[in-house]
Amino acid sequence: MVITEDSLSKRKRCGMKLILVGEGYRNKNDFEGEEIIGEMNLDDEEGGWVEAKESDFVVICSGNADIIKKNMMLRGITASKLMDYSEWSIYRRRIVLLSHELTNTGAPAVLFYFAKILKENGFSPTVVSLVEGKLRKNFEELGIPVIIEGNINNTNERFWNWLKGFHTIVLNTLIFSEQIDQLRGCHNNVVWWLHEGEDIYTDLSTVRTFRKVDENFRVVSAGDVATRSFKKFYHSNHISPLYYGIPDIEHGDKKLVFALIGAIQPRKAQDLFINAIKCIPQPIIDDTEFWIVGRDLNEKFAQELRNQSRHIKQIVFKGEIPLKDMQYIYSMPFQNRYNASCCYGSI
Repeated sequence: MVITEDSLSKRKRCGMKLILVGEGYRNKNDFEGEEIIGEMNLDDEEGGWVEAKESDFVVICSGNADIIKKNMMLRGITASKLMDYSEWSIYRRRIVLLSHELTNTGAPAVLFYFAKILKENGFSPTVVSLVEGKLRKNFEELGIPVIIEGNINNTNERFWNWLKGFHTIVLNTLIFSEQIDQLRGCHNNVVWWLHEGEDIYTDLSTVRTFRKVDENFRVVSAGDVATRSFKKFYHSNHISPLYYGIPDIEHGDKKLVFALIGAIQPRKAQDLFINAIKCIPQPIIDDTEFWIVGRDLNEKFAQELRNQSRHIKQIVFKGEIPLKDMQYIYSMPFQNRYNASCCYGSI
């Protein structure tokens, strides 16, 4: 058994802890991001078995994988830890993405494009959401499985064991702070993608305590606001950026369109958007269109916005629009876009 240099001192690194057995063909990309804590030769009969038991997986790079598996099981290595090279290559591409909902709003929509990129690059993503939503159809059209499960925690033993069968777990948004605590010690490849500002932390702090996040979890943020909020409430600098983008869409004409996309509620500041529009000279407003896109999450606030904008016909409330329909509307000529808004409950 050959223990890699200072591997024992890096046990808090992200990624799976692996023992590699044999000198068969290996693609180094298949082990990128993992922690190789040791390598075992086929004729190693004495050493290394303690380390093998402590690893997450033993990957057998040999044509005699079945025989080696049997021998290792006789020496006390759990069968579920043993994989041949081809099994590992498939497993490492299994990724589960957890979403709090499937609406056409910010974080779920960003997760959709993330899943799309994973799929296009040969990974096998599966989406799990707490609740059903219109975005489900978008995932399924790409061949990405979607599961609705309202009980995503370790009290749901059957689901929890299934969840640990993925190489990577991605938790999307602060909503899953409890799951981060529950995953301590039972999964070594967790990515927590944060999008929230301080207001969401403040709301959640009435029912949750923000514990220190283990360093073997990757914490990433969608932007500077999310980074600052995490550092303030978790008192940790263990966070790095994972920015996102959406596909460029060409407009059907030269008219300038400003769109504020997000559920209608005070923290999205649609009222500031409308107030800014009122400061624009009328000739510019006449040649421009302003969209407010999103479901009414706060009905009283939404009605106030409609009252504030009732004299500006260029302000169009479009309601919640599926991603693919949004892209279709973007490509329309201006007059058709304006008429089509009626189909989405705008005023």
